[in-house]
Amino acid sequence: MQANPGRDLNCLVERQAIITIGGRFILFSACLAIGSLFMGWANVSFLFLPLTSKTGIAIGMIYILCIWIYPSYAAIKHKRLTTKTFILISLIALIVPFVLFDIIDHKRIFWVLDVDAGFGVFIFTLAGLTLVLGMIMDQLSYLLKYLHHVLKGLWSNKNSN
Repeated sequence: MQANPGRDLNCLVERQAIITIGGRFILFSACLAIGSLFMGWANVSFLFLPLTSKTGIAIGMIYILCIWIYPSYAAIKHKRLTTKTFILISLIALIVPFVLFDIIDHKRIFWVLDVDAGFGVFIFTLAGLTLVLGMIMDQLSYLLKYLHHVLKGLWSNKNSN
């Protein structure tokens, strides 16, 4: 059986039932992101006395979880992310947590109310970094499988001559 280097990469992975290491990182980052929504995102204090803490769900950050849907689906179904999707999701996952941290952290209202970023923002930032790392590892695993497939085809063609 000769290997055809032009075949779609998804068919190479369909035989494999195990989620790749990159896919595991993607799923782990999705769990981190979901868990961070239940932690404190904004801690409000009045003259150094803690007043209240808002979770990620309370301030409406649940919509940001949409960036984890497609990578998680692709990891479970062994699908390859396109380059445009990979770049778009990576930019969103890297930029959004830092912008949120900048918006939330160290705000002073009327010199008496302080708003600080809670632990949930830090966990969400870690989840975004883990998502990007997992997607890079997933892309590299597909690239290595493709190179192995091509080299195998070249080797079999060389030996058949």
